[in-house]
Amino acid sequence: MRLLRAKAARKILGFYRVAFGVEAPYTVLLDGPFVQHAVRSKIDVESRFRKLVGKVRLVVPSAVVAELDGLGCADAVAFCRTCRVVEVSEGVATEAIVGLVAEKASVVVATQDAQLRRELRKIPGVILASFAGPVLALEPPSKASRVAAAKAERDRSRPDAAEKDLASRLRRRDAPQPLKKQGSKKRAAAPNPLSCLPSKKQRHDPPPTAGNKTSRNNRRRRRRPTTTQELT
Repeated sequence: MRLLRAKAARKILGFYRVAFGVEAPYTVLLDGPFVQHAVRSKIDVESRFRKLVGKVRLVVPSAVVAELDGLGCADAVAFCRTCRVVEVSEGVATEAIVGLVAEKASVVVATQDAQLRRELRKIPGVILASFAGPVLALEPPSKASRVAAAKAERDRSRPDAAEKDLASRLRRRDAPQPLKKQGSKKRAAAPNPLSCLPSKKQRHDPPPTAGNKTSRNNRRRRRRPTTTQELT
């Protein structure tokens, strides 16, 4: 189980590293209920976080220290003094944590407050950690973090104005140039074979010769009828 939790933590941290640039050492904000749970269970918080995520910096808002002091939790206040205490203007501990997260979203928030976890899930880039008994675990990325990561990925893959201009110039340079039409002389069309035939009106009789004229004259004489004078 410990190996599975460590593997799941590495996967979650890898998501936040790629999407939001969160790197070690991780800043861990502690709230009052988380500190109380750790003190009652005698858990070494820094040691648990080092095993789970690596090097960390434990930070406690001054409003959390004041809240624990008001509840009379001396041991919890003493533990907070071993961490880095950040002065905040908000008097309520939960509001102070939300304000710090808004200034620097890429942090780890260790809290046992269910209402606070619901509020922090709405802020992209926030890593949530909590105890389940003695076991420290990271919460999977929230919907807001996944949506923001997807949008950032689309923006990175979308070319900017300079890249679009360069791509346009390259396309124009590599585009095939249209071929110029070369002028060609028109060849004379072949004559229509039907136009070469002789006209039907033309006669094909051979020209008359001297012999032909004599024979025609003889035929004319023979065809002439005899008169009455010739018979008498």
